[in-house]
Amino acid sequence: MWEDILSGPSYIPTHQGIGLVGKTLSDPVRILDGQHRLMAIENTGIAAEFNVSFGCDPASFTGIDSGIGRSMKDRTHLNAKEIQICNVVAKLGGYFLSSRITGAGTQAIHDEISPWLDMPSMGYTTLGVSVASIRAAFVCHYARGGSPDAYHTFVTGDFQRMTTSMLHLYRKQSRIATRVDSHIPSELFWMCVRCLESPELKRVSVDPDCLNKSREYIRDTFDLETSCAFKLEA
Repeated sequence: MWEDILSGPSYIPTHQGIGLVGKTLSDPVRILDGQHRLMAIENTGIAAEFNVSFGCDPASFTGIDSGIGRSMKDRTHLNAKEIQICNVVAKLGGYFLSSRITGAGTQAIHDEISPWLDMPSMGYTTLGVSVASIRAAFVCHYARGGSPDAYHTFVTGDFQRMTTSMLHLYRKQSRIATRVDSHIPSELFWMCVRCLESPELKRVSVDPDCLNKSREYIRDTFDLETSCAFKLEA
């Protein structure tokens, strides 16, 4: 991961660098800030450009990296719904095993799936219906040649145009708002995929193997491992 970051095209030196206690290299030097950057260079053997500050006050350590945290929206400039869909694609696709997806990973995934994020009513919200896993399933279906209007039909409650299985899913999913029924993201995602890919079904139920099937479906839809390269590292 560090090799790709330090040698990749996205590496840009910033004002943040190495902070040292001591005024010259001959003085006893203690690293106040930047230890992870130095460890990356040591572990990879790749040189990188940093700003280095000498004579830092040891008392300033308590103020380093303790300001207001950046949200994913700050890091990517995407809206909340887009970030949520990218997170579902990343997690269910098995690209991130850690609990958090990186900003670079979110942006990389968005760049790949953005042509299919322009479905009508994508910004429309219905409590308990327009959850991220459901939206992600519609995006994948659209990318595989499905109708871009399918999500509009679902999220606006156009029952006359819904298939029987999709109507069943709509009613089942909407009960989440009252906590009567609840499903993990992979269950909801795969149930929605089944409704979209097999419109002849009357109803859908939870598939015990939904996590593996969701991963295969997403990876068969988007070639993110090739296109996003190191940005998909956890």
